[in-house]
Amino acid sequence: MDYVLRLDEDPRGSGLPFKQYVVEDKAHTLLSKAGRHIKYSFPNGYGLSVVMGGLFYTDELRPYEVCPLYKDDLIYGALDPNNEDVYPYQTDEELMIMIAKLIALPTLGESK
Repeated sequence: MDYVLRLDEDPRGSGLPFKQYVVEDKAHTLLSKAGRHIKYSFPNGYGLSVVMGGLFYTDELRPYEVCPLYKDDLIYGALDPNNEDVYPYQTDEELMIMIAKLIALPTLGESK
């Protein structure tokens, strides 16, 4: 399935969570398939790369493939030290939980 969306929409029609942290929202086109890439950046240095579309590990009910970032670098284990890849097939609720957890993390090198 291909998604063509505006910033204020997700595949199910509700608004994006935590819009104030969105620093990039653009079309993602590869191999003639349309998708969307949204990048979040949080004050603690963490962020999130979120992709949607038929080219990624997504479907209609779980429209997001997600990867945590730190200072724009992939950091797969930010939320789970045993994780070594992207988080495929994420729901709206799972995306919001990931964002909330990343926002709550201390800056690397600092303790809470």
